[in-house]
Amino acid sequence: MTDAQEHMVLLAMAYHADPRGDNVFPHQSTIATMARCSVRTVGRRLAAMEARGVIVRGDQRLVEHLGRGHRPVVWRLALERRRPSDNLSPP
Repeated sequence: MTDAQEHMVLLAMAYHADPRGDNVFPHQSTIATMARCSVRTVGRRLAAMEARGVIVRGDQRLVEHLGRGHRPVVWRLALERRRPSDNLSPP
């Protein structure tokens, strides 16, 4: 994690994910509202997380029913990259 805004963007994405971290497809404006930042900031943070492999593109067929101009990107949280020290359970 690089900064607080990226952390908030990732938390907003996790809120929309299924239990395996898949099928994340809120619009960037929804993420921006939840993370309390601009849509441009969301776009930059998503690009940075994708470049580092924190998130990966998911199954885009999930949004085929939406019009071309209204399809959000479907993401998957790369939970397999989680380090053992990232376990949030109490000691």
